[in-house]
Amino acid sequence: MDDNEFVEENEFENDKFGDDIEEVSVRKKKKKNKNKSLVLIISIAVVLVLFFIVLLLLLKSNKPKKKETVSNEIELNLTNDTVGILYDLITYGTNGERNEKFLKESNVTESSFTAQEKLEIALQYVTSNDITRSDKKTAAGANMYFISRDILEENMQKYFGDSVFFEDVDSLEYPFQFEVNSYNNAKLTYNAEDEGYDIEFIGYKGPEIDGTISKYSYKLVKATQSKLDNSVKLIEKIIFLDTKDNSSGYDINIYKDYNHTNLIDSKTNLTDDDILTNQVSVSDYIDKAGTITYTFKLNSDDTYYFDNSKIE
Repeated sequence: MDDNEFVEENEFENDKFGDDIEEVSVRKKKKKNKNKSLVLIISIAVVLVLFFIVLLLLLKSNKPKKKETVSNEIELNLTNDTVGILYDLITYGTNGERNEKFLKESNVTESSFTAQEKLEIALQYVTSNDITRSDKKTAAGANMYFISRDILEENMQKYFGDSVFFEDVDSLEYPFQFEVNSYNNAKLTYNAEDEGYDIEFIGYKGPEIDGTISKYSYKLVKATQSKLDNSVKLIEKIIFLDTKDNSSGYDINIYKDYNHTNLIDSKTNLTDDDILTNQVSVSDYIDKAGTITYTFKLNSDDTYYFDNSKIE
């Protein structure tokens, strides 16, 4: 082999070696570019994730917060003395019978009562110590009695408040809760000169018993007191019963309302024993029963008076 061939062979090897270096360089460059692209993609992804996290946090922070409901009432124990007294104002009436005005009228206030109805409420709280024997006699020669208008007005204010409008009536018949010479039923006649009512006891009158079953069943279920004005609300559940006597026993329709338009349930052919052992009770129909809410407000002497009632 001559020197020229050796030179050419070396040159070929040198060229090949140079090509190898260039290929390695290109591969490294491609790999480097690929790594850069991957880093860029990851960086963009991280930025986007962070962007959405920040956006969600901003949206969450700007979202209006739910207002916490703060009650302006406190619930009273049903055995509370004040609750008991106020409930008696509603459920205690003439001869122990309820005043049905609260049961049949959807919205009751003082103005809902007639002059005679207000006077009858005032007479509910009269005791034997409130009347005095007068110098008048009846046609039969019996003693007559007298009650001052001031006593009746005071009783009326206790029930309806200090600003109650007291209008006198000429006369009325009323059965007192006490007896005079075995009589409790009396005729009252307005005496303008002495500013009161003359009383003539004319006989005895007891509670009216209407059928085997009561006309309604009721229960006090809740009592609350306002934090704003100390007014008290009593919530009562009630059902109304329509009983009919048939040849096989008793049929009872149970209603939500006084006018018997909203039927809740019916029971048929009940015997006297059925009625005595399984009395129809509002407790069995609490969710379907009618609801009456009574509101009482404070008098100037910090005693409560009836303000209104609503049937729901």
